[in-house]
Amino acid sequence: MKNFTLKEFYASAAASDKIVEDLMKQNKKAKKNGLVVGRVLEVTVGDGFAYYEVIKENKKTVRIRWVPGIHDEYRTIYWGKGETLIQKRTFEILSFLD
Repeated sequence: MKNFTLKEFYASAAASDKIVEDLMKQNKKAKKNGLVVGRVLEVTVGDGFAYYEVIKENKKTVRIRWVPGIHDEYRTIYWGKGETLIQKRTFEILSFLD
């Protein structure tokens, strides 16, 4: 494991915060336009969050992709780096997050 200087730590935290900020803007824009693709799922994991973005919408499913580079890089044990979810369930999760 690499030891980080305090300066490197703060730079990494700022970069992570920027990614999250951009994701939330993307999520807000997609929601405003009534789109599912581009929406963001923020899921509690451990003492932080895992972030997934909807990258494809099908008739009954959606495809999500994990967003790396955010703080501790948490992923859910169920979705890993990406998964296909039932569309109805995804809408329920998005509704809860809104």
